[in-house]
Amino acid sequence: MTFTDRIFLANYSLNAISAALPAGITSYLFVAFFGGVGGYAGVFIAQYTGRGYHSKVGRVLWQGIYFTLGSGICFWLLALFAAEPLFTFAGHPQDVQELERIYFTILCKGAVFSVATVTLSTFFTGRGLTRPVMLITFLGVIINIPLDYGLIFGRWGLPELGIRGAAIATVTAWVTEAACLSLLIFTKKNNHQFGVFSQYRFDRRLFARLMRFGVPGSLQFTIDILAFTLFILIIGRIGKLELAATNIVIIKGRVARRVPNPIPMRIEQKNSEKTTRIKDRAGPKPIGFPNWISPPASSLLNFGHPCVIIKAAIDTRNKRTRMFRYSSLVPV
Repeated sequence: MTFTDRIFLANYSLNAISAALPAGITSYLFVAFFGGVGGYAGVFIAQYTGRGYHSKVGRVLWQGIYFTLGSGICFWLLALFAAEPLFTFAGHPQDVQELERIYFTILCKGAVFSVATVTLSTFFTGRGLTRPVMLITFLGVIINIPLDYGLIFGRWGLPELGIRGAAIATVTAWVTEAACLSLLIFTKKNNHQFGVFSQYRFDRRLFARLMRFGVPGSLQFTIDILAFTLFILIIGRIGKLELAATNIVIIKGRVARRVPNPIPMRIEQKNSEKTTRIKDRAGPKPIGFPNWISPPASSLLNFGHPCVIIKAAIDTRNKRTRMFRYSSLVPV
């Protein structure tokens, strides 16, 4: 969703596009950790599905929900107390800092719905049903894009909110996705088969297992994001134009990275399901999927689009920022 925000903000103002990436990637640093732990519930659901213990699926899902609710408290604390000192320490220009705080605060206050979407989607992905999650994700994108345009630029009778509107549109899409998943999951039919209502009790041992395996697995990806976050914050010390150019390059680069990104988690879930079946009875071998799929997939996209054209400059006569045709090739 923040990907769409940055596309529109790149055509809104230099300050907005400069602030969107540092604030967005910093908030995503925490979303990645909590979402990674909550998403690990899918591995447990795959194990129970492989064993045929369908009645325990709801219990695992609820442990993920309890963790998600706890993450919501952490996000609000970050929004209330971390935004100002964090971006003051980053040392970016003052006008960019103000926009960074606004964007970061709104995203953090709504980030619990992003984590909830990841956690709830494990009910389907853990059982090998990826289509409902795909369709709901598309719905979120369809809602986010026009809301971004309307709230950033003030179209269709909506107020012109700039970067604040971009954050509101993103959170609205997260809420929509979480609500749709909840409507599909919490039904009488699913309660009869999976115990999505009846297995709501907190299970300390199961929750501890989720933390034991989920936290290390999530930390691996989170540390990668941390390194990237520090790089972006350092770039912002150079200047607004350099930060904006980096932002636009990363818009393209993220497309290349996101294509193979869900593959490892899906493999882990399928391996958990199939390995469990092997332990109980003769069955198919676990999936053997080469780890080198991500580099070729990303390289293929980069080969098709070897460069990004950056169009950004400052109109000093009018003392305002605008985007115009100044082309420079930036390799990715």
